[in-house]
Amino acid sequence: MSSLVAKKIDVATYQNFLAASNHSAFHRMEWVQLLVRCFKLKLVLVGFFSGDRLVAVSPVVGRRLGLIPIWGAPLRKIGTPAATPLCSPAEYCAEAGHALRIWARANNVAYLQATVPANIPVEGLHINRKEILYNLELDLTPPLEELWSTLAQQKSCVRAALRNGVRLHWKRGRALLDSLSPMLRDTYEKQGIEPNHPLRLYEEILERQNELGIGLLCATHQGQVISMIWTLHDSNTCYYWDAVSLNRARDVKANHLLVWCLIRWAKNRGLKTLDFVGGGIGREGNRPGIGRFKQSMGAKPKTYNVFYWYNPLLGIALDIYRLLQRVKMSRSRNPTINEPAQR
Repeated sequence: MSSLVAKKIDVATYQNFLAASNHSAFHRMEWVQLLVRCFKLKLVLVGFFSGDRLVAVSPVVGRRLGLIPIWGAPLRKIGTPAATPLCSPAEYCAEAGHALRIWARANNVAYLQATVPANIPVEGLHINRKEILYNLELDLTPPLEELWSTLAQQKSCVRAALRNGVRLHWKRGRALLDSLSPMLRDTYEKQGIEPNHPLRLYEEILERQNELGIGLLCATHQGQVISMIWTLHDSNTCYYWDAVSLNRARDVKANHLLVWCLIRWAKNRGLKTLDFVGGGIGREGNRPGIGRFKQSMGAKPKTYNVFYWYNPLLGIALDIYRLLQRVKMSRSRNPTINEPAQR
């Protein structure tokens, strides 16, 4: 049983706590407020207290699936990666899970999900369902030479990109929207699938890059931006949040060069992990070609658990929703090439 108590806190308390503790980039108030606006979410900032001492915080967000209100830390498909642990610091996830369940019952939350590292024990959480979530992550602690050696056949692709004249730049500003639109079409529309995020989210990120701490690593070829990675980082982790590319970027191996340079950049900053934000494995709708590409660049699967608390009727609704999603994805045309547009 948890010794912590979950309580609603205000924005100032939340921000002051994060400023003095280790936290996920996706728990930053600027990021959370951006998603609340873009996805029209409800937000409750929850603090976890040991007596009078605040030891962890979590943004808990809500939305509707049809008529069904759902809450999560985090929820899927709202910009924050599903593998983001429910609280910062993440080491409090076990006790925070207990406290969050009690808080949800006290506040009549009928559906709640939370992501926790796989080593968090289930005992006493009284969950209705547990799902395994596989995320792809690269350990950056080995020497750079060792990281390079693990790329195997991908080394030749990195070298080929340089020979083909691909160049990399950190870029910013709304002018990139002109480059973004055709890359979104090549990455998603021509494959018969929807983009990961709505265009309005990309637009607002470009407006507020400095405030949000977003880096945009771009590959250019013959004077044109042909591929880009959107990246964030916190004290330990660099996140490969999203990526798009023109079809011709694959011909000149720009995607391989982009990922290798991101690995090198994160390593040089002293970061410990490159989180590829999704595995392309383990759930309906994921595209295995993406997972193969990320693993070819050195990423390894890391396991997380997603815990669910809900009343029985919402459990049935969840199953129906998942079934409909599988049917929808089965009707979509999946890419067959081995190196997909990066996402």
